Amino acid sequence: MINEKRLVESISLYGSSAKSKKHATNLKRLAGGLQNIRTFDLDLTTAEQKAINDAISVLTAAAGVYRKAMTIQLKNEKVRKENIERTVALVQASRFGKLESIEDKYLLLATVMPNTLSNLSEISESYASAIYPLKYCFTEALELIARRIAEKPDQVQQELEAAWQKFQEMRPRLLERHGEKIRKAIALLEAGAAQSVNRV
Repeated sequence: MINEKRLVESISLYGSSAKSKKHATNLKRLAGGLQNIRTFDLDLTTAEQKAINDAISVLTAAAGVYRKAMTIQLKNEKVRKENIERTVALVQASRFGKLESIEDKYLLLATVMPNTLSNLSEISESYASAIYPLKYCFTEALELIARRIAEKPDQVQQELEAAWQKFQEMRPRLLERHGEKIRKAIALLEAGAAQSVNRV
């Protein structure tokens, strides 16, 4: 016999509340379809009627399991969302969020979002192409750091410090690897800024 409590706990550990809701709805619809069959005069045998009733019971029970799992998942998702929001604020207020030099910001992107720096190798000769990673990707990089740290809610400060130390350790290698692309991007930014001043 299936242990409903253990099944609910197992399902709630995986997937999402939205996925569990979808499963519950589909199972309920299947049960409803079989219930409709019972209303037709199909001259079913006793065995056939029992089989339909048993199937309806199983499907209804399974739908109930997914609904209970969904309730647990909704609570867990709310806690996780609030935890991530707190951690994002913490990261934004940390040394990561307070990075000022363009070089450091590009290097952080190289650590967290490597493809961003890889794309700089194909950067066009424009201010817009150089500012894009800083304007649209840097905040996302901070959020990615926060999400990783939030996986250990009891060790947020320790994980944040460890992430910063790792960044500092990787910095020389990253600069050696991406220095030329970063210098090119910085030159484009400076040229763009100078043009803006001249227009004024």
